[in-house]
Amino acid sequence: MRLTSAKVHLSRHLYNVDQYILYENRWVGQIEESFQDVIIRLSNSTLVEMESPEFLDLATNEGTAIVDRSLYLSDKYVVGQHVVTRKPHLRRGRWILGEYDPNIEPHGIVVDVRTKVLTVNWVAQRYQGPGNPPTNFYAQPESELYPDDDPVVVLSNLSDPTSYQIGDRVRFLDREVETGTYGAQRMDRRELGGFDGNVWMVVGTKTIVNVDWQDGTTSQDLEAKDLRFYLNVDEYEGWPVTSTQILF
Repeated sequence: MRLTSAKVHLSRHLYNVDQYILYENRWVGQIEESFQDVIIRLSNSTLVEMESPEFLDLATNEGTAIVDRSLYLSDKYVVGQHVVTRKPHLRRGRWILGEYDPNIEPHGIVVDVRTKVLTVNWVAQRYQGPGNPPTNFYAQPESELYPDDDPVVVLSNLSDPTSYQIGDRVRFLDREVETGTYGAQRMDRRELGGFDGNVWMVVGTKTIVNVDWQDGTTSQDLEAKDLRFYLNVDEYEGWPVTSTQILF
């Protein structure tokens, strides 16, 4: 299935390690750690929020643990992944729908991931005006922030359509485009306890460029792989405008 980047948005978690954030419109910090709550759906349609997500492992569709750690993304878990744990860890979870059943294997699908705590290294604060020193510079905020309650703004924009990479998870902006134009089969939210599991993974990208040539002509919709950079830049150099297509 092929679609343009204008039809989807990134479904990556908002807070990632090394991102810069702005707090109270004044403090700039860099995220050092990000802790998430992970909700999984088991084979009997029950929903449980794991007490300790660190005891989850990626799994095959059959529930066998995957030991290849290179498969983890920076935020470790994303919607749609199969995971497995041990029954004692599952039993201590917070049950959102249903209750613990020892006869059900501790293998499920991630339906929701939410950032609950950030550990931040504060690096700068905003000046009040030209020539004015920072106010109470040493009265920094606590190193731990809670995104649900604290006014935190991410300074990098992950929804930039030029930032799509293989492995990114995305959602369609328009459901009619998702099901009509591209014929996608959506998962029923009722089967996932109300959570939206319709997340797609980028498996390839294709860059299209428009080029203004030095003779005044313009070429439209060229594939970037058919071009190469001309490194001897001079005063007649022109810069192309790029757009991105994504292949699913």
